[in-house]
Amino acid sequence: MNDVDKAVVNLSFTVLSSVEIVRSKGLSFVPTPREPPILDRVSSVDHSLSWTEPMKAAEIKGAISGSLMHRYRVTPNINNLERKVMKNLRDKKDLMVTKADKGNVVVLLNREEYITKINRLLDSEVYRPLTSDPTSGTRKVALLLLRCFAEETKDKTLSKIAQKLHFVSNSKCPELYGLPKIHKPEIPLRPVICSTKSMTSDLCCYLKSIIQPLTGNRVSHVSNHKDFCSALKTLTIARNHAMVSCDVKNLFTSIPMAHTLSTLQRLLNSDSTLHQRTSLNPFRIVKLVSFCMNEGNFFRFQDTFYAQTNGAPMGRSLSPVLAEVFMEEFEEMALNKDSCPVAPVLFKRYVDDCFAILEEGEDITLLQHLNSIFPGKITLTMEEVKNSLPFLDVLVQKEGRKLTTMVYGKPTHSDRYLHFTSHQPLSVNRGIATGMIDRASTICDPKHLGTELNHIVKALQKIGT
Repeated sequence: MNDVDKAVVNLSFTVLSSVEIVRSKGLSFVPTPREPPILDRVSSVDHSLSWTEPMKAAEIKGAISGSLMHRYRVTPNINNLERKVMKNLRDKKDLMVTKADKGNVVVLLNREEYITKINRLLDSEVYRPLTSDPTSGTRKVALLLLRCFAEETKDKTLSKIAQKLHFVSNSKCPELYGLPKIHKPEIPLRPVICSTKSMTSDLCCYLKSIIQPLTGNRVSHVSNHKDFCSALKTLTIARNHAMVSCDVKNLFTSIPMAHTLSTLQRLLNSDSTLHQRTSLNPFRIVKLVSFCMNEGNFFRFQDTFYAQTNGAPMGRSLSPVLAEVFMEEFEEMALNKDSCPVAPVLFKRYVDDCFAILEEGEDITLLQHLNSIFPGKITLTMEEVKNSLPFLDVLVQKEGRKLTTMVYGKPTHSDRYLHFTSHQPLSVNRGIATGMIDRASTICDPKHLGTELNHIVKALQKIGT
């Protein structure tokens, strides 16, 4: 597969010609603006000038505007052909241009097929059609709840959220979109609900900051590849040990919310540091979370409104932390010494992605046990490989009684990053290169590091560095 084939996957009837030239640079590529960003620059200093005498502030803003107009020189980072291609793509009403679920790949697909796949997703017990937009009515309920709790607790953050919701009366109904899973048969879509600027977006962020410190304290928890690799460095295994990985099928829409809220209540009740993060008590916190995940859990697709009746919506800031709350409880139930039929030599988990080392032949027993915890609701699938297994972005290899690691890239990964000619600060490009090198240094054993660094150089050359 050539570089363009990896960067652009065309599932539409559109014949690619010069499309690859532009879209292979990625959807994050920013063309140079033709006009100076006067409003952005002036508004960025507006707050700093709030205490400045009005005439003086106006003079400073005028000087900034004049300087931008005088000094701004456009150096286009796309040519006329590329600009024409971009316009043609925007004008094709029957074409969807989006990104893949994983791998930083641009996907082109027919709009009709995209809509059909979304409607197929919506035709399930997880979603219920609504007769009208519930935003206005739900906003009134949210305001009553927020004002009541803010008055009772004198919580300043909650008061600010209520005040903002009061004055911003045109809250947007969240919208559903789908990301193609190009690594799976028939290329299904992953449903994501865009909750930016929605009625509950600020409240969800606040609740997330309260709940997040309750999670991530288990020995099995890994935050990133660095944590995972550290756990493997000193591990010695037997020859009859096998590596397995498993994950939950459709975790977010499968989360049993009532059980998760009950678990959250228990964690909050036993948290001695809760008062340092908020004036809200556990009852009020759970009540607000329940509101966001139940009454406030709705969205729009095209001209139809839906309520999500099960699980947590992907795309809402509160959902990942609730997923972690549930998975920690699930792990506690599953690996309890009194009930678990096997004793893993090692068990590590990143949200619902699990990595374990077991004795050979114990994998099926463990999988059956895990799937018996919430039968019919939480289903895990497992992969076992004796000598080599990927987890996160790490490839773990068994060599004798030791485990070695190197960077792993999924088959669908495009090796494409933000193009060097994109209109962004140079520090962004430096950050991309530095991050890739740091990751290689953290993950790779010495014998694999040179190969990965050469790979990084080639990947950076593709994006114009």
